[in-house]
Amino acid sequence: MTAFGLASTVFKSRLGAREIGSMAVAGFHSLHLVAASGHFDPADATQLDELLGACRENAVTIQSV
Repeated sequence: MTAFGLASTVFKSRLGAREIGSMAVAGFHSLHLVAASGHFDPADATQLDELLGACRENAVTIQSV
């Protein structure tokens, strides 16, 4: 079976743990993370920690940034 990734831009607002959990429940375990204003800021250590923790908890792999 081919695994399909999901671009983080499908979530129109700030990306967080809830969105990572939602994508995992929907069967997506590969994330293409888009750095965009108001969505994901790679310089925001708090958001980065939240996303990495949620990815670990939900078996989601970040494929690209």
